[in-house]
Amino acid sequence: IGTEMAWQRRSIVAIAIVVAAIMFGLWSTFALRTASLSYAEAALRRRDYDEAERLAVLAAPRLSRPGEAWFLAARAAKNDGRPRDALCHLSNLSDRDNEALLGRMIGADLCLSTLNEFSECEQWLKAAEQVSPHDPRVVETLGFFLGLCGRSTEAEPYRLAMLSEGREAATMLWLLCLGDDAIENTELLSGVSPASD
Repeated sequence: IGTEMAWQRRSIVAIAIVVAAIMFGLWSTFALRTASLSYAEAALRRRDYDEAERLAVLAAPRLSRPGEAWFLAARAAKNDGRPRDALCHLSNLSDRDNEALLGRMIGADLCLSTLNEFSECEQWLKAAEQVSPHDPRVVETLGFFLGLCGRSTEAEPYRLAMLSEGREAATMLWLLCLGDDAIENTELLSGVSPASD
């Protein structure tokens, strides 16, 4: 009876140790995920962009929703003057991530305004359109971009969508009327009033 009871005690202790180890493992994994991302955010606030990027990249594979980490890594790289690295991190965002639309719009902006890569910009804009085809920012940016590229006919559906929402009505009507002959610089168009000849 004594050895049987000792065996039962050892079994109970062993089970308790295993359960404690599993609980500690789950807790430490969660704490590590949260800590890595919060440390990355703190590094970004300190403008320690290399550290912020490194911590975010390390955290991403351990998160159930890694979009926030990839987005943070992209912000760090962009702020550090490395647009290609930022694009690389943004390309890791999936369409399901909360940051997907904003990430694709930032990718398009980096390609257009920083890298002067028009074809790559269009790819990022089309990806943004897949995420949210009726988002006003996507519609407006695609209308502007296609017009900037001299593709006024392709820009028409986006401009009509903006017109139907009542946004920039006079400018959109003028651009639609001019068609392929439109001047695509909205700064030049800002002085045009609907009543002018």
